Amino acid sequence: MRRLEGTRGPLAIVADPAEAGRADSAFAVFVGTPDHHHYPATKIALDLGIHAYTQKPLTQTVGEARRLAEAAAK
Repeated sequence: MRRLEGTRGPLAIVADPAEAGRADSAFAVFVGTPDHHHYPATKIALDLGIHAYTQKPLTQTVGEARRLAEAAAK
């Protein structure tokens, strides 16, 4: 995890979404990856109880979008 200096509040860049879940203070993640990685990265964050802001398209299929909606509702 790489911390960024000079930012307002804690901000880190991670290559592995699960790594964000290991940070005690992780509240939210921004998923800015190639489109085909949006679903798995967002799903990991939601399963860890972390809010996720994901670039569009959210997913590649309607089924993936429905699974994310279910995970977010938990």
